[in-house]
This record gives sequence, C-alpha cells and structure tokens, in this order.
Amino acid sequence: MHIYTKGGDKGTTRFISGEVVGKDDLRIEAYGTYDEVNSILGVAKSHMNDKKVQEIVSKLQNDLFTVCAELAQGTKENQNIPIITKKHVAEIEQLSDDIMNTIVLPKSFVVPGGTKESAYLDYARTIARRAERHVVRLSKNVEIRGELLQYLNRLSDALYLLARLANNEQVKEQQPIYRYLNEEE
Repeated sequence: MHIYTKGGDKGTTRFISGEVVGKDDLRIEAYGTYDEVNSILGVAKSHMNDKKVQEIVSKLQNDLFTVCAELAQGTKENQNIPIITKKHVAEIEQLSDDIMNTIVLPKSFVVPGGTKESAYLDYARTIARRAERHVVRLSKNVEIRGELLQYLNRLSDALYLLARLANNEQVKEQQPIYRYLNEEE
C-alpha cells in the first residue's frame, strides 16, 4: 500500500460524500486552513508546561477535526458526519468565561509574542480568523449551519484569551507603539 493515491494528480479531490471538486474549492480552502490552525496548536502545546492548558488545547484540536469533517462533507448532507453543536458553542463560551475570570485583559491591542506558548497561540488565532473569513465567504454560496459559524467566531476569541493566559504571569505584554502619530513631515 502507498500513501499516494494519484487521485488528485489532475487538481481534484473528493469530499466525504464522494463528490469530486477542484482542490481550489472554497470548502477545501476552509477546512485546509482549519487544519493549519490544528497544526500550529500542536506546536503551541508542545511548548506548554501547564497540563490543564494542554488539555484545553487538545480539546480544541479535537473540535477542529469536527469542524473539518463538517466542512468536508460536501453539498450532500450525511447523517454520519460529526457536526458542531450548541453544546460545542456553550463549552467554548464557558472556556472563555473561565479564562476571563483568571486574568486581567489588556486595555488595548497587544504586540504578539512574549512566551513561546503565547506567540504560537496568537499565530493560531490569526489563522483561525483567516479560516473563518473563508467560511463566511463560502456561506454566500453554500448553507453553513449557525452553530458552526458561532463556534468559529468564538474560537479566535478563546485563542486570544489562551495567549493572554500564557503570558499573564510570566511576561508583561507590550502595547503597540504608534510612531509618527499626528506628526507633520
């Protein structure tokens, strides 16, 4: 057996439903970008010492497999495909609320960086926002369930909060320095 199938040699791929589409299909772009989020979360997790935060990141990673499965089902609805539910949305909201109760949020934008964990979590957040834009663009042509959109919107917030948590007691976060503000040439 080989890892290569040669099925995509002409620039096409298949959804779980069997539907054949171009590799540039917006659904492929969307779930491929969430795969990127999942990968960078794995990098972030490999730099973490806090077991509780590692468990949170692992849970988010598993949820991202559900996100990708839902996006990969194609236009033919399949009852056997996992989907993001109201329960997922409630859990990620609770996660964000719990973190908010343990940290002091910055009052303005923050320059990404600080600890490795925080830097990688901020990177994951930006990829998640790009992926969400892909899904929103996709939603103009394909029906996307409300729970999925809600979860994806909450995901970048949760990643932002996790990044702040990673820096909270170890690094003083830097606010942007806006150079040449209101200066005349």
